[in-house]
Order: sequence, then structure tokens, then C-alpha cells
Amino acid sequence: MQVQELYERIGGERVLRKFVDAGSQVPNSRILWKTDEELSLAAPNLGLNGIYLSNIRYEPTVAIGGTCLLATGDLECILKGNLPSGEKIDKTKTVESISGWMRANLPRMDQIRDSVAALNIDRYAVVFEDSFFAELVTKQFELSTTERKELQSTFQELGMKCLGMINNWLNYARGTPAQVSYVFSSSVENDLQSKVLEIAEKTGNAAFATVRKSAINTMYTQLWADILAKESAIGTQDSVICAEPMQHLAEVLWSERDGYRGAIQQYLKRNPWGIAGDNERFSAYGFLPCIVPSENGGSTFSRYRPATEVISAGNNQYLFERYNEELFPIYRSRLVADTLNYLYFDNEAMSDIYELNRVNETLIAKKRNAKQTSSNGNNGNLQDVLSRIKNDASEESREIGTRLKEKLTNCYRAVYGGDV
Repeated sequence: MQVQELYERIGGERVLRKFVDAGSQVPNSRILWKTDEELSLAAPNLGLNGIYLSNIRYEPTVAIGGTCLLATGDLECILKGNLPSGEKIDKTKTVESISGWMRANLPRMDQIRDSVAALNIDRYAVVFEDSFFAELVTKQFELSTTERKELQSTFQELGMKCLGMINNWLNYARGTPAQVSYVFSSSVENDLQSKVLEIAEKTGNAAFATVRKSAINTMYTQLWADILAKESAIGTQDSVICAEPMQHLAEVLWSERDGYRGAIQQYLKRNPWGIAGDNERFSAYGFLPCIVPSENGGSTFSRYRPATEVISAGNNQYLFERYNEELFPIYRSRLVADTLNYLYFDNEAMSDIYELNRVNETLIAKKRNAKQTSSNGNNGNLQDVLSRIKNDASEESREIGTRLKEKLTNCYRAVYGGDV
């Protein structure tokens, strides 16, 4: 529970409560957060960041997920006319400008880790949403058909880079080899739209077919698994578990909001995940996405930050600049946050987190005591005393910090290959 409490401190307890509330709507579901310490599908410690597990009627044989080829923080910059690195996009060669930045800086580590959960399953399938992001950028910059094709080609190129790294990540996190298949959204658009129409007809909600997001929402049903089987990404007899960050599942479960027309929510109420019916061979697992500390009360999900603020293919300096910052308080430490993000399966790393938490609590108690003593007129310069207390804690934890930095470096090397 200590790890989950630290997740809450960094990620925001209110946000996590919303996730739990979303999951509790679904019949026969299990809320894993602070209730089940182990996920039955997970090897030891792989379920530490698990929040939600739907009912499972048939044991899953393949886990499915997807990769957002532009994280929200990067997409927002680009749609405003800027590269995430800060430069203005050259409007005379928009595609060249965006593609050049993508090739030099992506994928991000959080893109890889959040594509699909590492579970005690050997086979995985992911979708790369090349056409979705190409369409968003094309509309914003009014690109020509030729330019759109060029941009979509860049997204596909990035998808193939991600494929190898997702495989590397799953191998590293699980400790055993994984098999990862894939599809591009552009190759299944017609089939997916036909499934959208099917849900619209079954729910009597014609508006569902007019919303672009409906295609993505449909990916959280057996109808999507049928498409994957048609594309040979999974087998026709496979039972799947959709293993994605919990906010994706929450969007589907709360689809009456935000203009999603609610049809998918109606459909899932009639055909819940993992229960006899249309989705009996389709179950769902939601985990906490990558988090970062927030100094100003902003979002604590790393996907909302630009690539310059996270580990990515083009941002090696981050490791040395951010991880050398103060460890305390630990809920503001990037080193601690990324240990939770990328080493949650490592028993030794989690033991180090427990120890840092102990030191942090001792630090808080000593500071509180020093302030109380000072208020009684029995202390010297309070700031000097507080500084010494913090320095003592930092010195006590120096070896842990060094060890965690080395472990994270090894993890990144395993995923990206070569030097970080």
C-alpha cells in the first residue's frame, strides 16, 4: 500500500478516485486500488499500478492496447504552430518541419510504457493511430492530400520504431520474451467505421456515427477484436484483455460526457466486458499512466508535458539534469516518480522507495519538532537547523539515489538500445 499512497501523493488522490468511481459502474468488476495487492494476470509486482479489472469470463490469451503517436503535450504545441522544442513551425514546409522533429525526438518513454500493460501473458497486439493524428494536423494546417500522405508516412515510420521498443519494454518489465503484433488505424478505417455504424444501430443512437472519437471508443469492444483477428494481429479464437491506462477506459465508461454521444456507454451497459453477451471474450484492465510531480497544481500525467520534459529519444540530458535534483520531499522528485513509472516490477527498487519514504517521514517529523522547539524559544537559527536536517536525509539516501539512477539508465538502454 505504501507505493499506492505515494502514487496518490504524486498523481493526485482526487484523480485516482475518479478512476475508481468510473470502474465501479461495471458489473462484476474488481477495483484493484488499495483493495487487491496482486493482480491474478500479473507476474509478481506487475499489478502494483493496477486500478481496475473487469470481469473475466474466458482466460485472456492476448493483451491489446494502442500507441498515441503524439502525446497530448506535443500535439498541443504543434496545433498552436510550435514544435515542442520551442521553435516555430515553418509554414512553408510544415510537414518537413514536423516530421524532422518527430524523427529526432520520438518515441517518448511514456508512449512506450503506456501503450499496453505488461502482464503475465506472452502475446500482445497494439494499434498505431497514424490516420487519426495525420487528420488532426492536416485540418489544423490545411495540408494538401500529398502533404497528408507524407505526414501519415512519418507517423507509420514512428509506429515501427515504437513496435520494437514496446517489445523491448515488455521483455524488460516481464523478464521473459513477448510477441507483439500491430495494425495501423489507416488500414482498418473502413472496417472500423462499419462497426461504429453497428453500435449506432444497436443503441438507436445515430449521432454516434457522426463523431470522430466514436471509432476510437469502438476499439474497447469485441467488435475491435474481430477486426484485429481479420487483420491476423490476433487469432480468431483468442480471448482478449484490453490493458491500457485507466483514463482511456474512464473516457469510454463516461462517454455521455464531452460530446461522445454516450452510445458506447449504453452499449457496454447492455454488454459488459467479460460477461455473457457481445463482449464475453473481451475484458479490460486499467492501470495508472506515467506520472510526474506538479509544482503548480497542473496535470500530473506525463503525457500532458512536452517531450522536452520527459525521457525521449532526443532528450538524454533530462536524465542527468532532473535526476540530480533534491530527493526530498519525495512526492516532488522526478527520480522517485520515474522509479514508480518504470521500475514498479523491480523488488529492489520498490524496497528503495519504501526506504526513501521512511526517511521522508522521519525528515518531516524532525522538521516539525524543530519548528515546535523554535516556537518555544529553545532553538538557534531555525533555517540552519532545517537545512542540516534535510542535508542529513540527503546524505543518508545518497546511495539509494545513485542506485535508482543506474537502474533507470539500464531500463532506458534496454528499451532504446545502446547508450542513453
